[in-house]
Amino acid sequence: MADQEAGNIALNNILDEFWQVVFNTYGTYCDSWQGILEWGKSLKNLPETQENKRKEILEKIREAAKTDPKFEDLLKNITDTGIPVIDSFSYCRYVPVSIQDKIRDRVLPQFSYEDMLDRNKMDGINHRHIGNMCVVTIYQYWEDNYRGKLAEVLGLEHKNCIFVDIFGDIAALRNSIIHNSGNADRRIPQKSSKAWFEKGEPIIIDRFKFENLIIDEIYAFVEEFRINPHKFIQAWKKRKKKKKC
Repeated sequence: MADQEAGNIALNNILDEFWQVVFNTYGTYCDSWQGILEWGKSLKNLPETQENKRKEILEKIREAAKTDPKFEDLLKNITDTGIPVIDSFSYCRYVPVSIQDKIRDRVLPQFSYEDMLDRNKMDGINHRHIGNMCVVTIYQYWEDNYRGKLAEVLGLEHKNCIFVDIFGDIAALRNSIIHNSGNADRRIPQKSSKAWFEKGEPIIIDRFKFENLIIDEIYAFVEEFRINPHKFIQAWKKRKKKKKC
């Protein structure tokens, strides 16, 4: 009796720990999604912001030129040529377009404003990347850590004795993301009447899909596993021979 109680405690601790990882990953996705949304909105205002800044700089130089002669030549030069326009966005060292072709190995992240707008729109590259990486993260935590821990505490021969449909679907997503350039290599999920992705479609985990995955699928599994873990135990194949669990 005491051993069974200790086993239940250990089982629940593992499930709690796994759920916390999933919850934190979901939080990262939500924070990132909101950040991408707001950053995308602010980028749309950059041309106006830049123009206002140019006017502000010009006005300050005009004021300074009234009392300091050295600013008069600067003011004349600006009047003749204009204030230089920043033609792209960089998170690191800024490289003007005019000298980009002279730089042999430019690895700093720098994009035109048009590219930045495209990267930070809903379903853009940043939104797609963070969703895909969160899915891969959850799967790797499950497959490389918690699946084995649960099998051990249940006294099973191998982690493959635990089989969960949703993690089969997540594995398919993970494999498509890592090994098929982010495009579905099959219908996902295969057993559902309504597919998220048909074969060949790009994997884009929007917030509705991710919420469904976390709440309706993974959380539901965790709570069901607490009550009836044996529902998820089955024989597993090794070298084409079934092994008992």
